[in-house]
Amino acid sequence: MAQTLIKLTAPGVPDIYQGTEYWDLSLVDPDNRAAVDFAVRQQTLDSTSPAEVLLSWTDGRIKQLTIAKVLAARQNAPRLFADGAYLPLTVTDPLSDHAIAFARTLGDRFAITVATRMPAKLIGESTTLTLPPKLWSSTAIVVPPDLQGASCSSALHCSKELRLDRELILSDVLAPLPIALLLSQ
Repeated sequence: MAQTLIKLTAPGVPDIYQGTEYWDLSLVDPDNRAAVDFAVRQQTLDSTSPAEVLLSWTDGRIKQLTIAKVLAARQNAPRLFADGAYLPLTVTDPLSDHAIAFARTLGDRFAITVATRMPAKLIGESTTLTLPPKLWSSTAIVVPPDLQGASCSSALHCSKELRLDRELILSDVLAPLPIALLLSQ
């Protein structure tokens, strides 16, 4: 999920192989000539809720839903993602090695991408995708002065509006998903 989110929000033009909307764990580039069951993909996209895909994340629908929501965000703010500046964001201890964050900014518009790194070390033997908020402790993203005071909301799941202060606490951002895309309001 982290790789998909970063690929879709980092500078450049994202590339998605046809037929890899679900998990694809092959060790080679997918064969774009292979048959794709578009009817099944459309059906799952139309009938999938975020809560449902969290419970059955291993089937890959969560990746498809992530792609759909991020592409919708890109469509609503094309200049931000095409021309916006890339701003790496600092993540503070204690679990700073387990998160990556960056912002795309253009004028008063912004998008903040947050992704969990090395989640297997955090999850352990659990089969759930959701990381307990207490796990993040006081780990936070340092918000640049230009973005402080701005409001944003998640593009990936229903969440309350967030007002950016000096820090963005990861336990507030990375629930229920281990990734987040925060868009300016």
